[in-house]
Amino acid sequence: MAFVLQELGRIEESITIAQDRIALEPNDHNGHANLGWALGEMGKYREGIFAYERALELKPDFADGHYAIGLFHSHLGEYQEAIEAEERAISLQPDADAYTVLGASRLGQGDHERALRANLEALKLNPEFPQAWHNLGQTYLETGQFEKAAASFEQVFQLGAGIPDTHYLLGLAYVKLGKFSAALDQCELLRSLDSDKEQDLRAAFSTAQLSSHTSASN
Repeated sequence: MAFVLQELGRIEESITIAQDRIALEPNDHNGHANLGWALGEMGKYREGIFAYERALELKPDFADGHYAIGLFHSHLGEYQEAIEAEERAISLQPDADAYTVLGASRLGQGDHERALRANLEALKLNPEFPQAWHNLGQTYLETGQFEKAAASFEQVFQLGAGIPDTHYLLGLAYVKLGKFSAALDQCELLRSLDSDKEQDLRAAFSTAQLSSHTSASN
């Protein structure tokens, strides 16, 4: 019931159900896991980690528990803790979600090579995972592989997904490739999605255009 309520977006109700289940069956790891996930959905990552740690005390080989703890640490910017948790999850059960969080955490540490490997592993397991394509594109962008970055972000949209940050980063890749018309298209799409990112992309576009004109005149 707690999981169903979470799927319906009724998070606070799901927390009450999970707490009731824990009171009735304190040694059932699933109750603690349901509570942990609901707390994470509310942005209460510390409390969510604590709940999942209790679940892992009851079931140490609970791969989803290690994954969730890694995810929450990643949201908190605690990348080393996230990496350690995701590596434990993967050792128990290789999973595209865990590899994607691992890749994002590696990227957060500036470890581009291992971030790239983790995202590629995620896509081997699930080639239609938008978040893995997004993270892969960001890794390529940060390492100057702009064609591959653009192709990765385009794949996100081909899968029917994407967030404002994906439009922004795709626009940056187009700017770096000198595809100014395509970059402007992303600016227009961002206008109604995220005006701050739109302005940031237009600023990058203007700087690149000015540099291009200066180089041509020399």
